[in-house]
Amino acid sequence: MAKVRLSVIIIIISVTIVGTSLPSLTSRQQSYARIADGEIACNFACGSVSEASKFTIFPQAVVLSKIPVGTNPVGIAFNPYNGDMYVTNSASDDISVIDIRTDIVIDTIPVGKGPVDLAFNPYNGNMYVDNSISNNTSVIDTRTNTVIDTIPVGKGPVNVAFNPYNGAMYVTNGISKTISVIDSRINTVIDTIPVGEGATSFGIAFNPYNRDMYVANFIHDAVSVIDTRTNTVTDTIPIPGRFPSAISFNPYNGNMYVDNSVTNNTSVIDARTNTVIDTIPVGKGPRGIAFNPYNGDMYTANLLGNSVSIIDTRTNTVIDTIPTRGVSPLGIAFNRYDGDIYVTNFVSNTVSVIAPITTRFYSGCNGITDETVTFQLDAWNYPCD
Repeated sequence: MAKVRLSVIIIIISVTIVGTSLPSLTSRQQSYARIADGEIACNFACGSVSEASKFTIFPQAVVLSKIPVGTNPVGIAFNPYNGDMYVTNSASDDISVIDIRTDIVIDTIPVGKGPVDLAFNPYNGNMYVDNSISNNTSVIDTRTNTVIDTIPVGKGPVNVAFNPYNGAMYVTNGISKTISVIDSRINTVIDTIPVGEGATSFGIAFNPYNRDMYVANFIHDAVSVIDTRTNTVTDTIPIPGRFPSAISFNPYNGNMYVDNSVTNNTSVIDARTNTVIDTIPVGKGPRGIAFNPYNGDMYTANLLGNSVSIIDTRTNTVIDTIPTRGVSPLGIAFNRYDGDIYVTNFVSNTVSVIAPITTRFYSGCNGITDETVTFQLDAWNYPCD
């Protein structure tokens, strides 16, 4: 079933909105809301009239749905060109393609053995999939959802990231302790970067401000910094947490956020100095992390806590913890079209869809009382039909 939601923009003003009864609500109605004296008044721009209504915001996210996928899903990535989510199913050796408009799997793509992570390349529109057992990377043409190439890489590839400055894909090889650099114009490995003795490459993320790749070294408890202009390791950052596993860049403050899966916290690296400036307690076993550009928050998938922690990156504190309604959440991705967060549940063989906020009516817009409605704080408005 398609998700029914209203897009809401919070506008802080001091004008009282009054009027008569409203027409029936539809999923395409554009709505505005304001904060005044602890209450919110709603005005439906698509209708001819409006009325003041009192309702209280509960500032917690909510799981909208759970989508059945393949066996043991791990990684997940969004394709902004077709609006679909792509999920790696590590035990069924395939990719589930989710239509975000309906939250239904519309295609299943066979790939190599043990697919665990994937990343989208906006330059050619392809998805690159790490196959951890067959030691290669599958290239999926997302226009046809077919595999068009298979690239040999190092042993145990587990994560992949795109570099928009040189157009290359960077693949972390956990067993080889190296990074394979793939020229995506010819789909060939053009460089192999050692990440250091004792380092086991895992999570990887690109920092466009300094053009460096940051690699979480799972066993070594450190983050390697790779200068992508020379493809050499230029720094190694000790991490106070244990077993750093996932990493993400925050473009708002220029920091890298690193999940430490054993110590149950997230380290914050100031990328200007490459030093850890904060450590944030999160849920149990954080193994996936993603940034939400619409609210500036980081979301961590907590494998052992069956939850997602939401970090306010202005204060570097956890402001909410959401049960995923699935077992062993691992991968996490942001849907830029509607602002939802998609989380893979490894044991449940599902993907949870999380919306950022819920609201309960008290006196009711459109005469509705005591009804819980899901709202989304979007940065844009959908046009009225």
